[in-house]
Amino acid sequence: MTQIAVRLDDDEVEMIDQLVADGRATSRADAVRRVVRDFVTRRREGEIVASYERALGATGNEVEDWTQAAQAWDALPPWDGPVPTSW
Repeated sequence: MTQIAVRLDDDEVEMIDQLVADGRATSRADAVRRVVRDFVTRRREGEIVASYERALGATGNEVEDWTQAAQAWDALPPWDGPVPTSW
């Protein structure tokens, strides 16, 4: 695992400390990892949803729209990030 250093505002550190205090993370490092993982996952999911919306809104024909949605899915760039093993 690679270690990095980040600078955070005091209010951001307070939010991270609250995640630890609430038991949602075991440490500050764990909280930051979880937040980053959640951000990346939500962004990726947003890209997928947007591609489906673009494809499904195209024709109004369900079969044709799903075909275009599948093509949009196939056109997404491959995910080259780490595969989460736990949340």
